[in-house]
Amino acid sequence: MSELLATHSLGKRFLLSGSGGYVKAVDGVSLTVAEGETLGVVGESGCGKTTLARLVLRLVEPTAGSVLFSGYDVTLLRKDQLRRLRSEMQLVFQDPTSSLNPRMNVQAALERPLRIHRTDLGASDRRELVSEMLVKVGLRPEHAVRYPHQFSGGQRQRICVARALMVHPRLLVLDEPTSALDVSVQAQILNLLRRLQSEFGLSYLYISHDLSTVRYMSDRVAVMYLGRVVELTTAEQVFTSALHPYTRALMAAVLAPDPSCRGRAAVLGGEVPSSIAPPTGCHFHPRCPQEAAVCKEAVPELRAIAGPVAHLVACHQRGGGAVPRPGDPAVFS
Repeated sequence: MSELLATHSLGKRFLLSGSGGYVKAVDGVSLTVAEGETLGVVGESGCGKTTLARLVLRLVEPTAGSVLFSGYDVTLLRKDQLRRLRSEMQLVFQDPTSSLNPRMNVQAALERPLRIHRTDLGASDRRELVSEMLVKVGLRPEHAVRYPHQFSGGQRQRICVARALMVHPRLLVLDEPTSALDVSVQAQILNLLRRLQSEFGLSYLYISHDLSTVRYMSDRVAVMYLGRVVELTTAEQVFTSALHPYTRALMAAVLAPDPSCRGRAAVLGGEVPSSIAPPTGCHFHPRCPQEAAVCKEAVPELRAIAGPVAHLVACHQRGGGAVPRPGDPAVFS
């Protein structure tokens, strides 16, 4: 598969008013998304997932690094160039209620991207395209005259997905697209997204803290901790053969229907460090049972581990291309 999106050493610092300090929300993130691929991004709240999504779309300006989309450096484009590229990169927000204008009916909301990016279309063409897209997301053409408050949460998210697809993008950034929905509705939206991906040949950057949905949706998974990627590999590897202590703790926290089937409980000492004054070296070392002296001093590189599939880990204890052996120290009691 050819590469559609690539970030290189991407970073974002937010200045703290009055203090002169800053927060490193994203710190040197390098990722790729191939054509037709879904890259999942997971991590605790505050790890930088949403900031990463906004940097990719240049909704916020990066302080370091670059974002390449289809060969273009998004960070260097002028406003008119960026506007033309936006039709190929669209975002679906977490809360469908707040992301829809309550004063716009569905017809107006879905026509809006066409009015901006498809100025060649007439009113009848726009109405026809809106009707077609509503059917594709599981709604009916007559829903076009209704307003957001007349729909359920799941239906509103379908409208948001339809709006994102109106200009036929190549990349959808999905920022927690199901977290505001009931579990049964979540499954419907996830199945819809997978069907639409196959139908339109879409690539997804899927951001979530819900590991079960990430496993269902993703081809590869990037695990973030305090602004850095600490592990990157296939979804299957992350959930069955995670190497970074933080990733293994996340996997152990997943609830199983049968308590007897759960892994041993994760042991993570201390609190999540402040992103204003993160620990030196490896940000995870104050909570890591494998901590060594080097962890406090040097930032671990995201490097490949020898194995049958591509597996990158940022951990001093997993460096040098070594393959973990049975009985290696873990974060489990």
